[in-house]
Order: sequence, then structure tokens, then C-alpha cells
Amino acid sequence: MTEIEFKLPLPPSVNNNSWVGKRRNRKTGEMKPCIIKKDSVRKWKEDAEILLRHIKPQVETDWELNINFVFYYVKKPRKCDSDNRLKPLFDALARRIAIDDSRLCKYTVTREFKKGKEDHYVTGSVILL
Repeated sequence: MTEIEFKLPLPPSVNNNSWVGKRRNRKTGEMKPCIIKKDSVRKWKEDAEILLRHIKPQVETDWELNINFVFYYVKKPRKCDSDNRLKPLFDALARRIAIDDSRLCKYTVTREFKKGKEDHYVTGSVILL
């Protein structure tokens, strides 16, 4: 069993991380609809990659995964929907650890509300079984 711990800024919610725009097809010159990610999403991904550098990519095995997340909020927001923030976390961890998140057996999500000057963030641990 291997346990990997991490701490990241709170990822953007998937509810408002992109919009439908148009891009020109290089070959035909025709404008086609596409999904454009917001700059805040790109910045979070870059920051997450930097902050996860301490994690060594794992050799591909038949390991199963358990992941524990703890979301820390400075104050209790009116609407707090943590599940919309999970997909970017799973993607960032899958890219860094180099394992397929389809092997996920169990994950837990805990929310805590703290007073203080520190921004919202998420901590977690990945357990390779």
C-alpha cells in the first residue's frame, strides 16, 4: 500500500469553467463551434501541476485507488457544491500520477469551514492498494 498526500487551491467549479465559442478550421477556413475553457481553469491546472511535482509518477500496475478529499472553506458559503470541483482534481491527479482514474474504488469528500486568512483549499490523500 502506498499513500500520497497533497494540498491544492480549490479548483474552479465545472458549472462555470467554459463556454461555447467558435474557432476557425485551419484547413477549410470554416467557423466551427467549440468549448473554450476560461483563463481561471487554465491557471488552476498550471498551478496544480506545479504543486503536484512532489508526487512521483507511479509505474502502471493493477492497483486500485482510494482517494480522500477535504475541502476547506474560509466561511460557509450560501451554496457549497463540492462535487462540481471533483472532476478537475481527478484529472490533475491522473495526469501527475500516471494512473487511470477508472481504477477508483472509493473516494470520500469532507467539507470543513475555518476562520482565518488562508484562502479556500483542498487537501487529500491517494491510497494505492
